[in-house]
Amino acid sequence: MITTELIEQIQDFPKIESLSVITEPIEKIQDFKVPVIPKIESLSVITTEPIEKVQEKVEKIKKMVQFKRRNRVSQAVLPEELKKKIQELGVLISEVSLVIEKPLYSTDLSDKHMRLSIPVKQVVNPDEFLNAQEKEILDTRDSCNRMSKIKFNLIEPSLEVCNIHLAKWSMNSSSSYVLLNDWMSVHQRNGLKVNMMVQLWFFRKDENRWLALVVIPDDQCSS
Repeated sequence: MITTELIEQIQDFPKIESLSVITEPIEKIQDFKVPVIPKIESLSVITTEPIEKVQEKVEKIKKMVQFKRRNRVSQAVLPEELKKKIQELGVLISEVSLVIEKPLYSTDLSDKHMRLSIPVKQVVNPDEFLNAQEKEILDTRDSCNRMSKIKFNLIEPSLEVCNIHLAKWSMNSSSSYVLLNDWMSVHQRNGLKVNMMVQLWFFRKDENRWLALVVIPDDQCSS
């Protein structure tokens, strides 16, 4: 069964064209050296349908997910307590923009990955997020081939403030920004859990870059 949750996780995967039928258990599929097959952890058997029908279903569900996401994002509003916190910094609320709204996946909270993933294609207002110089920095690596990072101040769901770093992971077919370093401490301090819906907001104060993480209450994410 192709679920909405699965499609949300494969938004950036390439179109599947080179496989006709998949009937193997997922454990065996992960060992195949086929570049278009992503690592899928939540599915035991994929499908016995022709790949053309599978692709058609995937595209339909992608459109449905994107439509629902756009509707939610267009109605996104900052919580009052966060508004007050931002205004106390001397920032106008009109200068705050939404970066992304997404559910937290197990990989966002695991000790193995230690990062929050922000797929580049899902950034709501890319022109209001990073400027050209910042994007160029994130596309470079140092002499040891380590990713370049940019420092942000982060307002946590608890309204505490910490420092956090943003980097960019680029793969063959997609790219993601990632929050690193103190992210796992943010996760633990705020009791973040898999499937929680969160929003990440962005603004600037003088020369400083700020992010704010919001956990959306369950009764506001049912639609």
